[in-house]
Amino acid sequence: MGQKLPVSKIDRRDFLRLSGGAVAASAFIGTASADPSADWPQPRANAARTASTAASGPKDTVQTRWSVTGNSSGVVVGDCAYIGDSGTIRAIRLADGSERWRVQTAGSRVSLSAGDETIYAAVGGNNWSSLLALSIADGTERWRNEQFQSIFVPTVGDDLYSIIEESDANDEETSSSLVALSTADGTVQWTQPLDMEEPSAPAVANDTIFIGGSEVVAIDTDGEEMWRNPDSGRTPAVANDTVYVTFSPGVRALSASDGSEQWEYVATVNDRPAEYAFPSAPAIVDKTIYFGLTDYAREDATAMYALSATTGTEQWMTLFERDIVVGAPAVADGVLYSHVAGFADFLSERGTVEAGRAIALDADDGTLRWEVDDAEDTEFSDPIVTNGLVLVEKHSILADESVILALEEADS
Repeated sequence: MGQKLPVSKIDRRDFLRLSGGAVAASAFIGTASADPSADWPQPRANAARTASTAASGPKDTVQTRWSVTGNSSGVVVGDCAYIGDSGTIRAIRLADGSERWRVQTAGSRVSLSAGDETIYAAVGGNNWSSLLALSIADGTERWRNEQFQSIFVPTVGDDLYSIIEESDANDEETSSSLVALSTADGTVQWTQPLDMEEPSAPAVANDTIFIGGSEVVAIDTDGEEMWRNPDSGRTPAVANDTVYVTFSPGVRALSASDGSEQWEYVATVNDRPAEYAFPSAPAIVDKTIYFGLTDYAREDATAMYALSATTGTEQWMTLFERDIVVGAPAVADGVLYSHVAGFADFLSERGTVEAGRAIALDADDGTLRWEVDDAEDTEFSDPIVTNGLVLVEKHSILADESVILALEEADS
């Protein structure tokens, strides 16, 4: 039986951004290996997108080490966080939040990943996009590729693997492809049409690229399709020679070698399956997979789950109050970091919104360890854990302003 925690409320239209379920990156991004490290240079922590790290974050009580303004999408490498704002990319020192360098970019959208001493930035505006490569040391541009209508932030492996979208002349049909680009100069190595709807960001492991969407497909690093599973599955993450994908209302495990289903978990509360339910991107460490599930149709089914990654058996479930969003978790040193938020009736054009919370749960049993809830109209992003810190974006909905918080263990 799961425990129940109190929550707060937020606008329903913000769900997809809050729950980490789209191609676009989370608010901060980590390593190009499936093995955990203290860095966080790609979306969901590594190329395999397991959202796990060998670093530690605050465990019992929390305080703010520093905060900087910004509506961000970023990565962590070494002693800096690299933050992408509208029109700007900045290097911020983890020690004190001071700025090491800043680069101006065109475009209102900026998402980052990193590898080989390079920051890769997908930037864009209305009907255009570019992929830039910048030196981690000083932000100097190394190369740029401007040949695609729309390109999303790459997953970094031996090459860069990105989803691209192209529209026809009348903007009536949009097709998606996977493209591989050279890390050295951004030139296209190959392109593979995906023939699916709403592809998720790629996960890369063992020389294979896994993409979810209306189907799940595996493509080798030479651009050849290896297998295709016709069942829908999103936000793929790879561990234990298995591809874990989410669907409504649960998680499915597929063999990484041939795409065959290993197990399926359907979230059930009080002997009833979740109904109008949206799972977050998962986090995986060792033999456990964690994910959040938001259920719009029921008052008693929104929760954070821990499952056996081998069998899909439920290990624990923590329930939250009705109509709340549960963000995508990150796991580090026995602690699960995430955020929750809820819905409110809007009393004005912008609305009246109660507080969301950044939370930490015990990874072994799901009990609450700490929370941050300090404004009535606040929502938080999916977290990064690195070097004793948790980095989150805190957004004021009514003021439409954001700050990035570096949270650490509080002084005794």
